[in-house]
Amino acid sequence: MCFFYYLQWHMNTIKQLGLGLILLFLTTNCLGQSLKVRPTLNNIKGTTLTLDQISELTELKLTVPDSLRIVSFNLVIAPRKGSAKVASNIGPKLSTTSTNWIKTLQVGDRILLDEIMVKTPSGETKQTLSKIYDIKDIPDVDE
Repeated sequence: MCFFYYLQWHMNTIKQLGLGLILLFLTTNCLGQSLKVRPTLNNIKGTTLTLDQISELTELKLTVPDSLRIVSFNLVIAPRKGSAKVASNIGPKLSTTSTNWIKTLQVGDRILLDEIMVKTPSGETKQTLSKIYDIKDIPDVDE
């Protein structure tokens, strides 16, 4: 009898998990809550930034297709050693804090562009996909 209650409890948990996954799928895919747009920093393709690329940039700008306007985003600096830092940015340009943090990047660190909010032509504000850059000495061969 105890096994029956145990099995019933697990079945209810599985049902709730399945329902949650279905709702998540419907929210993100069918209702269009998240745009399938992956922004870039100054149109640099791929997932690698070199120290040379960073030092040559006088102004970093988040770019998306012309039909969208960037409202805000978070820039996360994840150093290879030490704690991550998060800076909020308004519009497509990086804040002074973000720019200063980027100047201190070293090989092995990462940049994460997250919670990127864009305004669509219809006036809706939606979140796009995140983007991660690895800081390396040289670019990857496939980029």
